[in-house]
Amino acid sequence: MRRRSSAGFDVNTARTSLVRLITDTSRHAAFDVSGSECFDGSANLELSRRRAASVVRWLAEHGVTGARLEGWGCGELHPTEPNRTSAGRQSNRRVEFHIVTPAPANGARAPEGCVQAE
Repeated sequence: MRRRSSAGFDVNTARTSLVRLITDTSRHAAFDVSGSECFDGSANLELSRRRAASVVRWLAEHGVTGARLEGWGCGELHPTEPNRTSAGRQSNRRVEFHIVTPAPANGARAPEGCVQAE
């Protein structure tokens, strides 16, 4: 059975494409994986941290070198939409990937206001 995301794409196809994209990208690049949440509760930073950690863990289990991945929880700090509507809140519950090239020699660099996911 195919599972569709709330954005309408096939989740399995997206996962496969993401792993391929990361493994095919220069080995000198790293990836920041940032989890975000809507402003709808007090545990947003922790929830977004766990969201990013879950994605990093899944990618590592599916062939992406863990040293190339840094996970970050950003809570509600970086919304893409206003949180006034259900659609806006849904849009703000997300994971973003940022290519960092060249990979930082001294490890992770935190996005503003975010905490590292473990």
